[in-house]
Amino acid sequence: MGKTLAIVLPLALGAAVSPTLLTLQLLILAGVRDQKRRAWAMALGCAVVLLGFMAVLATVAKGIDIASSHQDAVERGVKIGAAVLLILLGLRSLRHRHDPPKPRSERVQEAKPRLFFGVGAGAMAGNASSLVLVLAATHITITAGLPPDQQFILLAIVYVFTMLPVVLPVLAATLMGKRADPVLARMNHVTTTYEHQINAGIAFFFAVLLLYSGLK
Repeated sequence: MGKTLAIVLPLALGAAVSPTLLTLQLLILAGVRDQKRRAWAMALGCAVVLLGFMAVLATVAKGIDIASSHQDAVERGVKIGAAVLLILLGLRSLRHRHDPPKPRSERVQEAKPRLFFGVGAGAMAGNASSLVLVLAATHITITAGLPPDQQFILLAIVYVFTMLPVVLPVLAATLMGKRADPVLARMNHVTTTYEHQINAGIAFFFAVLLLYSGLK
């Protein structure tokens, strides 16, 4: 398990650094009313979509593992394919690095808290850079030949880390109340200003790691 953890943990950490999800959650918490209810609803939407995504990936990976007599080649293909996707996502982020921050929509601000479940679901489904890393981590975990309990532990680590940028801000706001506002405001400024550069840097860094692992 230790060898697989050494590969999966960096991917989980990369999935956790999601300026897109963090910025959206901070914007919701900076709203004028029902901020925490909306933020928790958004987090729940993210959680459900991520769980479904990983469940489908795990099922497909198990099927490939059983059907393929060339598992090593399949794993290399997944890593290289994920690396190429990350490079493309990084280049796309750099193309938009000078775009001004998107203004908050009045329509979103006026929406009822329960509608933010859909906001979270859509945000997670569109969080391509993190999902590519989740894909690679899930496939590596399922095809590593580990016992089911160890697979569950590694997948739980990937899941929890990927959810951190959504859960930590609203958890801090819930536990700390108004004391969390200055910290959340500073985080909002940084992630909003450098969102594209951060996304691109993460994508390129993990693309290199996956290419190295897939080609060696």
